[in-house]
Amino acid sequence: MTIEVWHTHQARSMRVLWALEEMGENLKIDERYKPKVREFLSRMKERPAFQKVAKIGEEFIFSK
Repeated sequence: MTIEVWHTHQARSMRVLWALEEMGENLKIDERYKPKVREFLSRMKERPAFQKVAKIGEEFIFSK
């Protein structure tokens, strides 16, 4: 896999993660997610890059 393909795949994963998180929380549909979707979300949230960005996002939100 080339680096360009890898980056494209990572970007897609992050967009899907963001959409699932936002829709799940805002529309209250996350409790209806199937096990594979929940597993995907869990794996993505465990990644160091996600945790780093989540922390930055929290600091930004709470600094307003």
